[in-house]
Amino acid sequence: MKKIVLALKVVGVLAFTMAITSCGEKSEPSTESNQTEQTQSVKQARVDKAEFAKFMKEHPEAQIIDVRTPGEFAGGHIDKAVNIDFYGKDFSEKMNKLDKTKPVLIYCKSGGRSGKALGMLKTMEFGTILELKGGYSHW
Repeated sequence: MKKIVLALKVVGVLAFTMAITSCGEKSEPSTESNQTEQTQSVKQARVDKAEFAKFMKEHPEAQIIDVRTPGEFAGGHIDKAVNIDFYGKDFSEKMNKLDKTKPVLIYCKSGGRSGKALGMLKTMEFGTILELKGGYSHW
């Protein structure tokens, strides 16, 4: 049983690596519509700081969402981030109002709340969603 689980994990890692590699080999888009197509091919993933920052730089249209509390946000946040409090009563409503045609980059303090938000956004049919692995603590 352990060998089966290990084999499934290896297959998953290989599939993820192939997906990331194939996205990285694409040429630079020449038009805005091509950029949208490339952006949407990235889809949904938890990424490290380097990949998150690279994506931000390459996609200035991305919506950067900090799901921490307003107090945490006031203590420091990623440039151009918008604060949508995960614990707020209207969290789902605000998230659903985001532009689904643009990439969404989300983070929290350490990855717990943003991981849950990632799952929620997937069910709301957003295209590209990247979550910062380790949250703002690793920024």
